[in-house]
Amino acid sequence: MLGDDYLLYPRAGYAGSQRFVAAQWPGDQDTDWDDGDGLPAAVRAMINASICGFPFTALMWAAGTIGLRPSRQKSCSIRWAEVDVIRR
Repeated sequence: MLGDDYLLYPRAGYAGSQRFVAAQWPGDQDTDWDDGDGLPAAVRAMINASICGFPFTALMWAAGTIGLRPSRQKSCSIRWAEVDVIRR
């Protein structure tokens, strides 16, 4: 086994990887309302990871708020922040 002093933070996994991976990252989503790659997709990814047994997930909404992919909608940025707070 790997011991207790590690953190694997993958984007992908396989059946049974929950045993080795505590945190899961669903990838880089767009900071918009797009159903395919925006906030709705991120929420679905978090729910699916939770159902599959991953106790923690992380989102990259901050990348859009610092200028890498800025959201032009204030309401979308607020929702991203709310989802980020709730998931912790």
